Amino acid sequence: MAFIKYIFIFATVLFKFSFLQADIIANVWKSPTCQCCNEWIDYIKKHKFKVYSNNFGNKSIREKYGYDEKLSSCHTAIIQGYIVEGHVPVEDILKLIEIKPKNVLGITVPNMPIGSPGMDHPSYGKKQSFDVLLIKKDGSTTEIFNRY
Repeated sequence: MAFIKYIFIFATVLFKFSFLQADIIANVWKSPTCQCCNEWIDYIKKHKFKVYSNNFGNKSIREKYGYDEKLSSCHTAIIQGYIVEGHVPVEDILKLIEIKPKNVLGITVPNMPIGSPGMDHPSYGKKQSFDVLLIKKDGSTTEIFNRY
């Protein structure tokens, strides 16, 4: 009986994980010539995201949502209504979608830290530690969502 219980738990977790990653749409604003943006897009596509690229930069989308310039990076995505700014790991995107925090615009990895997804090619240099930050609806952030 315990064996059946564990199989049921495993199947439930597997189904939930598969459901979370199936056909998640990412609308990405980026420069048409930015290689690291393209590498991040390839990275999320490998995790079953369906990506639509807007190749005319991300300044206008950042201005539309009005968050602090210090939180910006080279590309901006809208995923299930949340801002995903910069080289955010898929695990953090999925966690954000799952927990659906209130009073939050999204998450960001400011700047372009070496070692983050899309910035992890050996030619970029030594890996840096980085934080994934919450972007609050007032455009500020004070909370670390994850640390690498």
